[in-house]
Amino acid sequence: MGNHLIAGNDVNEANPLSAEIVAANQTAIANAIAAAVAAALAGLGVTGPLTDAELRDSAVPVSISQTAGANGVTAANSLVAVPATIATEESLSAEIDLGAGRVLCGIDMPADWTAANLTFQASYNSGGTFDNLYDQYGTEKTVTAAEDRFIPLDDPAFWMGVRYLKVRSGTAASAVAQGAERVIQLIVKPV
Repeated sequence: MGNHLIAGNDVNEANPLSAEIVAANQTAIANAIAAAVAAALAGLGVTGPLTDAELRDSAVPVSISQTAGANGVTAANSLVAVPATIATEESLSAEIDLGAGRVLCGIDMPADWTAANLTFQASYNSGGTFDNLYDQYGTEKTVTAAEDRFIPLDDPAFWMGVRYLKVRSGTAASAVAQGAERVIQLIVKPV
């Protein structure tokens, strides 16, 4: 028996009321967070859960989260999908901001994809000069891609210095125009 610190609160095991106060405080905090998130989503026009198709077509980064626990609070697993759109008859996406302190760790390919691998351009600042992305040995960074697949990247350390990115269909020497608009989901996580 004794006092224990739980979520910043001093709980006395001999006094069950103190544990109830802590539980009520945690529930109030969780409800306040849920209300703030619901208000933010409503402001974006989101009225319910997104379908897979809506996620793929989204122009807003979407957090991927775990199933709600026994207490009803959903804990984010910290993965975020950032959309990269390649326009019809184009081979290069617009600039994508992967976010400060995040690293690319996976790519979710669309169901329709004109056959081509992926290569990239990168810049250290938004709106800056984008250069083709190469590894330290002078090889263009290429990800083998195909339609309707998730591609986990086994080298997230490679992406540590990359925040602003453009995704290319094909290579710098041989770009491949896409037959229609394609939205690729870039999966990022905090470092």
